[in-house]
Amino acid sequence: MAQLIDISRISTAANAINFANDNINNSFNSVRSGMQQLSNSWHGPAGTAVQSMIQELFNFSDRRSQVVDNFFRILTQQIDPVYQVTETGNKSLADNFK
Repeated sequence: MAQLIDISRISTAANAINFANDNINNSFNSVRSGMQQLSNSWHGPAGTAVQSMIQELFNFSDRRSQVVDNFFRILTQQIDPVYQVTETGNKSLADNFK
């Protein structure tokens, strides 16, 4: 049984993923900027601990962003074009047997 793939849905999903990733990145960058402006105000072991934990969160966010961006690129640069080329070739071959 043939499975139909709606490339426009893959493209729409990829763009939604990219948009969400950009929004999350913007939010983290805003918080990061605020933290940097306050960095001289954090004194003592508690401030250092909080800064360290927040930096770990930023590092995790950077890795998360890269993974999501890689997924977006796979969808838009690999799956979409390759599927289109393959589908066009298959259609052409099928037309030859009509």
